[in-house]
Amino acid sequence: MSVLSEPMKADPSQHRQELIERLDALRRDERFCDVTVAVNGKEFKTHKVVLAAASPFFLALLESDMKESNEQLISIELEEATSTVFDEVLKYIYTGNASVTKEICQNLIATADYLLLPGLKTFAGNFMKENLTTENCIFTYYFADKYQCFELREGAREEIITNFIAVMETGDFLNLDIEKVIEWVSSDDIIVGAEEEIFKGIIRWVSHNKTERGRHFLDLLHQVRLRSISSEFLFQELINEELITSSVDCLNFVLGQMKCIFNFNGESCSKPARKCLEMLEDVIFVCGGRRALCYLPHTNDWYQLMDTTLEHQDHAAVQYRGKVNIFSKQGERFGSGQSQVAEYYIPSTDSWGAIQTKFEYDEEFTSLFVLDGDTALYTLTNTELRPENTIFRYHPDKNTWEICGDGALSRWGACGVTDGQCIYVMGGTKNETDVINGTTIVEKFSPSGMIWEEVAAMKEARHAAFGAAMNGKIYIAGGLQKNGQICTVLKTCEVYNPSTDEWQLIPSLNAPRHSASMVSFKGALYVVGGLKDQIKFRELSVEILDSDANEWREKSTIPVNNEKQSGRVMNKIHYKACSATICKHILKKPL
Repeated sequence: MSVLSEPMKADPSQHRQELIERLDALRRDERFCDVTVAVNGKEFKTHKVVLAAASPFFLALLESDMKESNEQLISIELEEATSTVFDEVLKYIYTGNASVTKEICQNLIATADYLLLPGLKTFAGNFMKENLTTENCIFTYYFADKYQCFELREGAREEIITNFIAVMETGDFLNLDIEKVIEWVSSDDIIVGAEEEIFKGIIRWVSHNKTERGRHFLDLLHQVRLRSISSEFLFQELINEELITSSVDCLNFVLGQMKCIFNFNGESCSKPARKCLEMLEDVIFVCGGRRALCYLPHTNDWYQLMDTTLEHQDHAAVQYRGKVNIFSKQGERFGSGQSQVAEYYIPSTDSWGAIQTKFEYDEEFTSLFVLDGDTALYTLTNTELRPENTIFRYHPDKNTWEICGDGALSRWGACGVTDGQCIYVMGGTKNETDVINGTTIVEKFSPSGMIWEEVAAMKEARHAAFGAAMNGKIYIAGGLQKNGQICTVLKTCEVYNPSTDEWQLIPSLNAPRHSASMVSFKGALYVVGGLKDQIKFRELSVEILDSDANEWREKSTIPVNNEKQSGRVMNKIHYKACSATICKHILKKPL
């Protein structure tokens, strides 16, 4: 009352804002009100001229011969228009502001759409846009589409296509109808790390209600860009999927596509790669000390990546959930030495992040494994307190490591390799001694049932060997072997066939080495880096197994011209490698 009784400010620039505030004060004081709006049993007194000026909906009612014009009473029959919502509607009409909360934002947009208040729709839509998440973006997209909130719909679409793999796991996506699922999985714009993820998402959607949705599987299968799927995944997982093997039409479609792809019979047999996968490059990721590199075998080019923050030695690397994880005992230690910082490389930005992880004892990471299609991360470690190997599983939601099986193994210095389902632990030295004396023992660990099984022994005893899995077989090479009072560095190689439970010697490496990396990359085996001797002088050569000539040949050499010493003898900084996928824009000028 006192504010309205006083003259308005003398500053003309304040006139518009002050007039708005005075009009709203008159409404709240119910002064000079000439119309009542009834909403779900509650009445709001207001001014005709303000309603008519703000909304064509109210203007049409008040100018018509309808009872609303004659009786000065307007009834709003809309479920979403609760008294709380309409209070904010009037506040916006009078002042241009409203108090939007998660509880009322959707009803506020629905009411604004009904009352022809596009500014209020945008105002509430901006609130929803700021609160977009992976969990709610599907609902928000279709809600925004229904009420023609174009900016909100575009924001929700951006959230969906940017985080599509995670979105496919949400309840809202799993409850979409077939037309909407096809609309999304057929899009060139969705961003995924691998086409395999689209196939897995489709399987998940169909399996959510297999009885009703199984008949749609072939239509969905047609949306998968089979040309972009790795041959290993095609032969080991996709072709064995029950939804495919149980349908003649699905099986024929896949076999026809595979025949076309591998016979190179033109582009029309399979859809081209999605835009995001055209922008990605498969590489061999190599790191050691504080240096990170990537190698492209098909062009024989090396590229410098961002240096690591920490210095890594005796480390292991693997790409997990889109990031290259580096674990080493050289990581920064905290407290009693049982906590340390590990680093991860972010391929999209050529940058590094860090995470503090904890173990009961100090662990040296010898191998990192990704199992079950990028859903599970395991590591094989050497415990520093006493020589023994242990397998741990990582729980990213809790940032904790869990010991697998019955605890530590009966040896140390073993080599670990995964075929994607099981972990093979090979060689090493029995932990009754700390003197290197390799064994031929091979054990297979099945995480799904926490089962250990001893399989056929290797042909040669090995300690600190290295290996990889390819085409369903397990390869191992190099390592150390006791020879009298000294250790010999090996260059021999073997391959294990799980179907026959037999090992077979294959051609030897050119350079003897231990503690190196063997990488399965695009259907070929590469050996990278490692150490030449027990003094830990490094080996820099890269070798490839030439399947046609049945021999290993030197392919390249790790470039070390720009290597920084960082207080260490450079010759002792050795490198480890893994396969990875990074963004092409990072690859600027070869070294």
